[in-house]
Amino acid sequence: MQQPPGAAPGHGAVLCEPPASSWRALAAHNAAALDASRVHVGAVALGELRAAARPEILELAASTLARWGDPAPRAGPGPLLVTGHQPLLFHPGIWVKHVLVAAAVASGGTGLGLIVDCDEAGALDVPVPRRGPRLSVARRRLGAAPAGVPFEAAPPPAARDWERFIATVRADLATLGQPELLGRLDELDRAGRALVPASASLGDFVARLRRGVEQRAGAPCLHELPVSRLSQSRAFRAFAAALCADFERLWEAHNRALGAHRRGAGIRNAAWPWPDLREREGWLELPLWAVRQGRREAVFARRQGKMVILRVATQPELARLDGPCVAVDAGLRPRALVLTMFARLCLGDLFVHGTGGGRYDLATDAVMRELFAMEPPAFAVASATFPLPLGPAPDVTAELDALRRLLADLDHCPARHIDPAEPRQRALAAERRQIAAALASRALSPADRAAAARRLRALRSQLAAALAARRREIEGRLGELRARAVEHRAATLREYPLFLFDLVALRAAVALGAG
Repeated sequence: MQQPPGAAPGHGAVLCEPPASSWRALAAHNAAALDASRVHVGAVALGELRAAARPEILELAASTLARWGDPAPRAGPGPLLVTGHQPLLFHPGIWVKHVLVAAAVASGGTGLGLIVDCDEAGALDVPVPRRGPRLSVARRRLGAAPAGVPFEAAPPPAARDWERFIATVRADLATLGQPELLGRLDELDRAGRALVPASASLGDFVARLRRGVEQRAGAPCLHELPVSRLSQSRAFRAFAAALCADFERLWEAHNRALGAHRRGAGIRNAAWPWPDLREREGWLELPLWAVRQGRREAVFARRQGKMVILRVATQPELARLDGPCVAVDAGLRPRALVLTMFARLCLGDLFVHGTGGGRYDLATDAVMRELFAMEPPAFAVASATFPLPLGPAPDVTAELDALRRLLADLDHCPARHIDPAEPRQRALAAERRQIAAALASRALSPADRAAAARRLRALRSQLAAALAARRREIEGRLGELRARAVEHRAATLREYPLFLFDLVALRAAVALGAG
């Protein structure tokens, strides 16, 4: 059984489980088992579905890149390694998946990056370092969409919004005194100006912008395919149809696996990594979305005789499933569990997750075991932590924590912090000890006990007043340390976008760290 991956690695480190040198062998093992499997997806043998899915989806990826004016990388014989992420300006911890997949297939095979543009776009804020009195992190908005609008339906930034974003980021970077960062921003600006009128959506714009950053640095690029287009493939529609046809078992397996995952990981949050599927008046929620008129909605199913009826909240009937695939115009999209289940079973030979995906896909494993009565194919996990070279900023966490504890102790046990050279403080502390001992002896009458308790409270207030100068000293130091902690976080943040980095040096560091 695959074990959960570790946390994101420390600064300057690469996490790779199992080691990248073993990925090709692991992919070959997965492929042999899957292609020879007797498992059926609906009425189709898994091996047959895999044989049809790979060329179809790579053709969709090539056509996507052709629309972008970007020749597709070579798709040679060998394993198909797949990874994926939302369309963001990746930070290095995400990009390491692309780097390692490209390296693994360099001697033969194909790498595919899935652009998860069916996820809700929300506010797309980019962290940028800036220096005022101290180094800090500014978050600059590249784009935004209302709730329920996925990347695939959110519009790209207007020209004026792009110009405003670049101008704001340029002002931030100018405070750092590192002209190479401004030079990288200028390259991004030129690419963005050309892409604004040529992009179909916010997801399209950001994915192409990030790919351009890779290409200008000479980094090998993967085949790429938006999930919105993958969802239109015959292979995915057949997979989705099979899940919908058996939606009761899917619903039960999904919720059972999530519950077991939370219990095993000690997770109390019922919404992590995502909520259980719901039941509403006889309709069962599916781990699928429907994108209709630019909005993403949950899909529900109900059986009517031999027919499966799909619906969303705003439409009484979305589709009827009575054949080998869901109606073409249903607009179905996979949620995370279904996407990686399809990618791992029906498409690729090895899927490469980040640390978060590697944890939640253990629940996906449990669903696959229950639905298909098979041992799931292994996956890999890769991540990295590389900060920008922004200068030293000592980590003051230990001192900050110690002072917080000291301040709390000063509030709750002031007698422990008196100045022995101060007679009044010694007297107050001695009286407090005396009264506390009398209370502990249980020799006092109820009235005397009440009086003693009142006196203890008064003594505590008097001691606190006597130690006020000491408290102000600690609070002043805490304020200074909090400011330094903000600076440390800014100097070591792992989420700075890829375009700020020297990608040649970064690739070399990833190769060295991955062994």
